[in-house]
Amino acid sequence: EFISQMAQFSSLEQMTNMASGFGKLSSVLASSEAQSLLGKNVEVVDQGNALFGRVEQVVRGEFPLVLVNGKFYDLEQVSVVAE
Repeated sequence: EFISQMAQFSSLEQMTNMASGFGKLSSVLASSEAQSLLGKNVEVVDQGNALFGRVEQVVRGEFPLVLVNGKFYDLEQVSVVAE
């Protein structure tokens, strides 16, 4: 029974490590996506209001930010991308 419990703990640890790895991968992909928007025209939805502007700057990180019309927005707020 002890060996069975150790195997379960080992399996749980591996799943926790995988979840952490997927979180890091997701963060890298989001940062890469944000960087690809640099210089492009976007529509940003902020509190139900849509605004248009050019992405002037990108701040990388777990939750990337884009600078549009002098204000930073979360990447999740970008709804449309155009050349």
